[in-house]
This record gives sequence, C-alpha cells and structure tokens, in this order.
Amino acid sequence: MPALAGSLFLTACGGSGTSKMNDDQANKIIEYYNLTIEAFREGYSPDQISRVVDFMNAKANRFAIRPVMSLSDMYDDSATLVAPGNLFGKQAGDSLTMLFRQYYAACKTIDDNFEAFKAYKEAEDYKDDNWAKGVELTQGVEAAAAVIEQIKPQVYAIITPAADAAETYFLADNPLKEHIILSKKIFVQMESILGTVADENVNEQLLDTQYAELEQMVKIGRELPAVDGMDVQMTWYGKFLDEVDAFLGEVRKAKRDSSYTQSALEDMNEEYGDAVTMYNYFVD
Repeated sequence: MPALAGSLFLTACGGSGTSKMNDDQANKIIEYYNLTIEAFREGYSPDQISRVVDFMNAKANRFAIRPVMSLSDMYDDSATLVAPGNLFGKQAGDSLTMLFRQYYAACKTIDDNFEAFKAYKEAEDYKDDNWAKGVELTQGVEAAAAVIEQIKPQVYAIITPAADAAETYFLADNPLKEHIILSKKIFVQMESILGTVADENVNEQLLDTQYAELEQMVKIGRELPAVDGMDVQMTWYGKFLDEVDAFLGEVRKAKRDSSYTQSALEDMNEEYGDAVTMYNYFVD
C-alpha cells in the first residue's frame, strides 16, 4: 500500500453503546489498527519500491535518480505488531505474528539489497561480473516487494472487521457514523488499487474488479442522506467523494491505454492525497 498522504486513523476515545465490546478492548484494537497503518506508511509503498527498482534497473546510467530513503521509523512498533496476543483471538493473533514477521523480513531484504547495490555500483564491481550480482540484488528486491503487497491485504482482512466494530462502538451516537465508516472502506479500496497498479505485471482483470467496487462505493456514498445541522461537514464530505471520483478518473486513463507508468501511479497517489485532505476536513 502507498504511503498515506495525510493523517487517516481511527479515533479511540470514551465509549458508548450497548455492544459486548468495552472501552479498553475497543481502544486496544484501534491502537493496533493505527499502528498497522503507521507501519505500512513508514515502510515501503508501491511507489517507493518502484523508484528503487527503476534505479537498480538503470544500472550504470549516470542520469538515474537515487531514491531518497526515509525509513528510520518503520521498525518502531514492530514488537507490538508481531505480538498482538489474543486481541483478535488466538488463531488470528498467530496469523498476524507470522505475517508481520514476514513483512519486516521482506522490508529488511529491500534495505539490505539496496545498500548492497549502491556499494556494488559505486565500486564498479559490475565490470567484473557483467551486472550478474546487480541483477540478483534487483530480483531480490522485486520478490520482497511482492511479499509485502501480498501481506498487507491479509493483515487488513484480519484486523479491519474488529477495527470497524470498535469504531462503530465509539461512533454509536455520532450522526456521521455511516459516512465515516464508508469513507474508511473507500480508502482501503483506493490503496488496493494503488497496489495493483504498482505491480510489475498489472493484473488488469483484478484492477477492473477493484475499480467497479470503488465506483459502487462512491455511488453508495452519494446516496447516504445528508445529516441535518451539519451542512459544513456534508460539504466537505461531498468534496471528499469528488476527489475519489478524480482518483477513478486517473485509473480510467491508465486502464484505457494500458499505461501503468510511474507517472500514472504518481497521479493516482496525488488524487489519493487530496481525498485524505478532504476527509480530514470532513471529520475535523
């Protein structure tokens, strides 16, 4: 998933409502969910991985732009994420432990291979082996990137239902509850699309399905009734949906020409960021 372009977290607070969930449990679930978002944001996004691979594939091209890496915080919460305990149930907890171990191992592979590639290139060792080691390091990055993108939806599939339930618990008396929960689902779908577009070999059938699902979500979002007395919030909500439509427009352009370039991905990511901004105004 791409790095989030703004703050987009569930809100933990004092609870209300009559469900079996309690404040402490709901807060811990939401905290874990937010730490997951942060870990994926601070780690390798499809856009960033694409830049790394492009640089490595450029080999000795002196015009190749080295990516700026700023991943110093990505491992901060690893101990918590690898050990969720029974927060989501034992079986789910065991799966999360396995998935996050794989996630951090894949991130470290990218770290290590990229550093090794830079040293290899700067030492001009490729003159001795005709880029054999460089190709091997690049393939290792691509394989690790594929693992990361496979892991993210599996993690979200485990934690999102519980996080939705926790947020519903806290939003029980919020008149914007339906709008907020749908918005979060829209963001997850947008991130899935960005992940698909960033793949080296784009699965166009999957992208068609993801596009149709997001389009349907926007349609449902526009059909939700306006909330009386919240005209300002509803205006920002409408602008949020407009930005999602703009995102869909960028996807359509790429699909029309089967042109899934770095530039197309950046255009989608920009629209994603604008949607985050409008959403934050909406819930502020």
